[in-house]
Amino acid sequence: MHEKQKTKRKENDKGKDRDATRDARRKAEEAEQRVTVLESRIAGITGTLADPELYTTVDGKRRAVNLGRDLEVMKKKLDDAINDWTSATQAAESGGVKAR
Repeated sequence: MHEKQKTKRKENDKGKDRDATRDARRKAEEAEQRVTVLESRIAGITGTLADPELYTTVDGKRRAVNLGRDLEVMKKKLDDAINDWTSATQAAESGGVKAR
């Protein structure tokens, strides 16, 4: 009777480990997608700010200031996404055990 319980517990633990690993991989993939999207947005904003034509228009200075703010927000979000991606990747590689 006790052997069956031990075996069942081991099987349950393996199932939980698989679920945790699967969840960590999913989180890593989602974070990677966020990183890709944010990098693209940052490149777009940077390209717009690098265009000299922006500064020759009537509202160019205002747009540049707003784009600069947006760029800083995107960079912060990118840092967060990279940290999430790193943590999730480490967790997936360690079998679903959450990395610190």
